[in-house]
Amino acid sequence: MELCSQSKKVLASLAGGNLSDKAFKDIITNSLEVFTQEKSDEALKNIANKHGIDDIYLKNIVSALSILYFEAAKHDASESEISNLLEDVSQLSADQISLMTAAYSYKAPQLRAVLGSGGFRLPYLKDVTWRVDHVYEGKEGDKPSLPKFTIGLSLEPQVNVHQQLQISCTLEAMQDMVAKLQDMVKQAERLNETQ
Repeated sequence: MELCSQSKKVLASLAGGNLSDKAFKDIITNSLEVFTQEKSDEALKNIANKHGIDDIYLKNIVSALSILYFEAAKHDASESEISNLLEDVSQLSADQISLMTAAYSYKAPQLRAVLGSGGFRLPYLKDVTWRVDHVYEGKEGDKPSLPKFTIGLSLEPQVNVHQQLQISCTLEAMQDMVAKLQDMVKQAERLNETQ
């Protein structure tokens, strides 16, 4: 298991005493929960606000932690291997290293599941609903009505994604979208015929 030089520098900077013990623990636990898709990225933004941590510095820490933890999960690293690596690349205290390795051990199965599922992915479409509303223009409502389409997309639940997505569009935009979807269906049919 090997880390890039940038990750080593960031992990080494954690030993500088820039973070309180509480902030350090919050970053480790919340980062792992974001990596395993138990929490959204908002959890990390809240930590930055709560502990007064610079956003760029926090992003660098989270990036280094993601490389460390996903590499460890990929290589099925033990706590002692991670501990040795952290001792080699940083001057972290024994308590900090212990916290990082214990947190990894606790979340290792979920990290492997994320790696096995192909990592982070886009949500899957479950259902589509639609309706047409007529919008009257003018102060008196005297101009002809224009159709306005509202499309509802139900998505497979995920931590970082809303389960319902609403889209509104005009008749022209709807016709354009329908034409593109019909082209997509034709392409899919052609692909199925060649297989």
